[in-house]
Amino acid sequence: MKALGNQTLAFDELQEKNLTIPENTILAEIVMEAGNRAEISARFTENGEAPTAENGLPLNHLSILEVKGANLQNFQVIGIHTGITHFLKIEYFG
Repeated sequence: MKALGNQTLAFDELQEKNLTIPENTILAEIVMEAGNRAEISARFTENGEAPTAENGLPLNHLSILEVKGANLQNFQVIGIHTGITHFLKIEYFG
């Protein structure tokens, strides 16, 4: 397996965001950089359903995720605090 590229994905509470996946990707490592360092700053899903402030798995500052296979296409994230931008730092592997 080798690194194929990386992405910084900025997001907030206004709309869920998806990954931009390079061709031949089989795995993504994701680190959350929370704009407010709150205990729970965002939520994500891997089943294609849109996350909300109440639904989805929680993310906090410096959470690390590994997303594989079909879940790469289905991954969505949204912030849960008004007016705060967060960032996912993503490395793709294939």
